[in-house]
Amino acid sequence: MDRFEQGSEPEIIGRYERLARKALALYGLEDAEVTGHVGARNMVFEVRHTRLHVGPVHYALRIGSRDASSDQLLRELLFLTALWQDGRRDVPEPILSRSGELIHSVSVPGVSGFRPVVLLRWMPGRAADAGQLSYDAASAIGRFIASIHQLGRTFRWPAELERPPEDETDLDALRFRLRALRGRAPDMEALIDRGVDLARRARMALAAAPSESVVIHGDMALANLRFTGETIRAFGFDRCRRGSRLDDLVEIDLALRRRDDGEPIRQALHAGYREGGDLPADAEAHLTASAAVRLLASLCDLGDVKHPAAVSRFSSLLARLRALLSASD
Repeated sequence: MDRFEQGSEPEIIGRYERLARKALALYGLEDAEVTGHVGARNMVFEVRHTRLHVGPVHYALRIGSRDASSDQLLRELLFLTALWQDGRRDVPEPILSRSGELIHSVSVPGVSGFRPVVLLRWMPGRAADAGQLSYDAASAIGRFIASIHQLGRTFRWPAELERPPEDETDLDALRFRLRALRGRAPDMEALIDRGVDLARRARMALAAAPSESVVIHGDMALANLRFTGETIRAFGFDRCRRGSRLDDLVEIDLALRRRDDGEPIRQALHAGYREGGDLPADAEAHLTASAAVRLLASLCDLGDVKHPAAVSRFSSLLARLRALLSASD
């Protein structure tokens, strides 16, 4: 995935700090201490301040790209607000500006265009490591995801913001994109065909069974989770959408498949989810097929696999795909 903007991190942070300062004035936080973090989709400033009659506050000021969807941003903030109103304190709280708005559009010289800016409560905690994740932690993550989906079952956006569930990856288009890789390994063509066919069969099975579309996080990877003791928090809701509940398990499930001892941890993740919500009987087939599609898509996205770093990445992805398909036979 491309970085939020080109240049070294200090250069990017320097350009955007003036914009951050201008935006923070809208919240009465002109004198706050800020620390910039360059993300793949957003620029984030960690904001610390001591507010009169309130005390210390800790926020995340998020600056989006010029082409960010205003509708998607509003969907995210409304869903987060609903979660907070439901008593959740393990997701970011959207903070209103002095004028009572959730979103502002801000520009400064040196940064191209107007940028959408939002202020969210900071999510503290330590990052999770797939290689170190315990059985109990995986189970807790499963319960946590299921609890998000409980509200997602009943939550509705205003009619003008609702849209149908997102389409899955176009398998024919994916197969076409993969043509350039067919000569890269002796079994490459067979792996592509098996992976795409596995996904197609799983989708046919899912289509034949009643499914439920709920509002999901949309990017539920370990990188978007934080742990504090036994408390789990999540952020990165900017891809929230209406979709299959299993889509919020795929990324973590795929990460755990890389471990030699990953199978019992994966099953703990699924068991934890079942404590808070049901999973379809064919969940395993769906997750395996989705993992195959994501590995194939990652192979496509490598571009020039002659670069040393890309060669190593290609070999790793190919080995994971072989192992996944062998286990599914």
